[in-house]
Amino acid sequence: MEPQTFQLRSPRLVLRGALDEDAAELHKAFSDPEVMRYWSTLPHESLSDTEQWVHGMTEAPCNGVTDFIVCLRRPRLRPSQDGDSKDPQRNGTGAETKDDGKQQDQGGEMEKDLLPIGKAGVWRDNEIGFMLARPYWGRGLAAEALKLVLDYLFAGHGDVGREQLIVADVDPRNAASLALLKKLGFEEYDFREKTFQVGGQWVDSTYLRLTGESWADHTCLSM
Repeated sequence: MEPQTFQLRSPRLVLRGALDEDAAELHKAFSDPEVMRYWSTLPHESLSDTEQWVHGMTEAPCNGVTDFIVCLRRPRLRPSQDGDSKDPQRNGTGAETKDDGKQQDQGGEMEKDLLPIGKAGVWRDNEIGFMLARPYWGRGLAAEALKLVLDYLFAGHGDVGREQLIVADVDPRNAASLALLKKLGFEEYDFREKTFQVGGQWVDSTYLRLTGESWADHTCLSM
């Protein structure tokens, strides 16, 4: 019996399980040296590399359960005064419809309305990981995605509850990710040198952790 999968939603994002057809969009991130600078592998040289990675995620038991593809909701079409639909993202003539996340179709979002831009979630040993394509940096989208994941996991989904830890293994040179995780309440607890190799080069690790209790306290303080 396959595990039940979930979609996590916010006003701008939908997090869902990986689909093989995500590879083309995600390749834009996985082939970008800036995005992959602190990732656990070198940038993907070909689309087939990304297709293989995405397919591996689709086959994993954590897909859509604790590990998710981050999708941006495309602006919805709004009829103009002359009756034609205007796409604010393409021509700038329409106003983007505000989506407060309350009007959800029970079957989930239509795939044509979702743009895969990265991934976020826990894939093994309660270790969280995340990445976004570079055009979507600096908009608060990574924090938005991680908040969805943390709320979901600490609510007891995916066999993670408030009494458990979520951990992160971060390259100490990755100042942006470290700052984001600490902003979300993660605390450093260890540092180790030469923990793994990427492209023949040794990489160090800074380890962080977050408890359900700490997350609840952080959420209350943020309200």
